[in-house]
Amino acid sequence: MTKEQKALFSLLLSQNEQSKEAGEPYLRAPRTALEEIAKNTKPDIAAAIVADYSTGNLYPEKSPKDIDDTGKIELLLWLVYMRNGGNKGWDSGGDSWALIRHALAELIEQGLPFVKMAQNKAINALPALFKTNLQIDVLGNATGDANGVNFIIDGYASNAEGLKAQTYMLNDALLIKYTQTRSQTIELPLKEYAEMRGLTGKTKDQLKNLRKEVVSALSLLASISYQCKERVKGKMVDSGLIRINGGTAIVKNGVIRWNYNTDLIPWLERLPPMDYSRETLTADPRTNQYFFSRYIDQNYRVNEGRERVSTISIKTLLSKAQNLPTIEEVRKGRHSPKARIIQPFFRDLDNIERLYYDVIGKDGQIIADPTNLDYDTFIQCSIRVDYSEYETHPERVKKRVRHIEHK
Repeated sequence: MTKEQKALFSLLLSQNEQSKEAGEPYLRAPRTALEEIAKNTKPDIAAAIVADYSTGNLYPEKSPKDIDDTGKIELLLWLVYMRNGGNKGWDSGGDSWALIRHALAELIEQGLPFVKMAQNKAINALPALFKTNLQIDVLGNATGDANGVNFIIDGYASNAEGLKAQTYMLNDALLIKYTQTRSQTIELPLKEYAEMRGLTGKTKDQLKNLRKEVVSALSLLASISYQCKERVKGKMVDSGLIRINGGTAIVKNGVIRWNYNTDLIPWLERLPPMDYSRETLTADPRTNQYFFSRYIDQNYRVNEGRERVSTISIKTLLSKAQNLPTIEEVRKGRHSPKARIIQPFFRDLDNIERLYYDVIGKDGQIIADPTNLDYDTFIQCSIRVDYSEYETHPERVKKRVRHIEHK
């Protein structure tokens, strides 16, 4: 960078810090984004912005002190963009406007209970792998079918910890960062990941353990491939494998560094992103809260606009639960289904703070106290979810209706 661009970079960083101190929206991982914005600004424009900021002429209606008091980095980002010619010039190369747009999107999303997360059929099937009886071959590789997707995990037998909720949580966090940046290469500071997981304020030892957890999860995620299919003469046939990772999966200098396989990117872009609740990543991984919360978000994405969107069968949710025994295991051990399955099931649902739901019996009536149901009645029930706080997507719904009508 030139000295003028470095000065602009310093101004943007300091403004971001002021926003953070003021409790306003701010970029959680600003360095890379703001550095690129500064690099894409011509030196003379960068120098003028810094000079006008210091004299109070950057935005005539507000003095620098007023701008500082607002604590909003987005104001300065917009002004940088407009000084660079807005959509008439600065983004002629195709990348500069994207830098501002993603920075602003991140600022806006930080104030919302949901973020956008790229997804496809294979990504959404991943959390179901833990329920699969993985087949281990003589080389220690595992194969398993989850929700109709065939996965291969190289060297699975040598990974002592195996698939855990934390593995999927990290995968979701990486997908969220991809959706924000649209960059194939992800850089996620451990401190930011800890914040996403609700682990801020933890001790050094706890953060050290988080690093170990991330390194293990990265190793596992980097070894996963899934079977692809294509339509040939009207039939779906196997077409080979796609590995999720593109080669880099490390933690270096306190930053998680990951890149996606180039051939996976088009699959992530084919479908609109999911509205993913921030609360999902803060779940206690020892419970089923993460798996329930994620599926509730996924169900809305898949079924928005359909009559059945609000109704999820208890049988379906049980199939997502990692930390509940099966009814066969409970009965074999002569344990109580109420104590081992039904009560923990509703405990974990009730711990999802954003979730409002009713339990609906087979006859369609609301059940006032579902924790006292016998198992055979419980398994035939559904929950009716209140999705009113979720963002609506009219264009997606219209597109789905048109697709159904033309089938």
